[in-house]
Amino acid sequence: MPPSMLLAATARDPHPDADFVVQGAAAELAARRYDRARGLLVGQPWLEDYDDGAALAVLGDAEAHLGRFAEAATHFTEARRRTRGSTAALRAVHAGLAWEQPRRTRFGGASVRGRTSRLRPAGD
Repeated sequence: MPPSMLLAATARDPHPDADFVVQGAAAELAARRYDRARGLLVGQPWLEDYDDGAALAVLGDAEAHLGRFAEAATHFTEARRRTRGSTAALRAVHAGLAWEQPRRTRFGGASVRGRTSRLRPAGD
């Protein structure tokens, strides 16, 4: 069974292994398969409680790349509330960029549809 099919099957399991799903979503994100990354995470019952908002941040990143900026900003904001320090600051920046993107596009600013910086804390 190909890895992507295994990952999809695991995500549909009534009690999926959260670590496996989040790592798979991060891999899909790195491979620029943003819709798959989002699909793995949306609706997971553990999403908001996973690893200090890490799953929410991955979801927000996928949504930003898909042009779903309001959803991305909401998820980055929720992820920021679950952590502290430089990680919280970077998630706040991501949320701000996501909130600002539709406005930049609507008013003729430089539109880079769905592209956000991939800032990471120094320790990650």
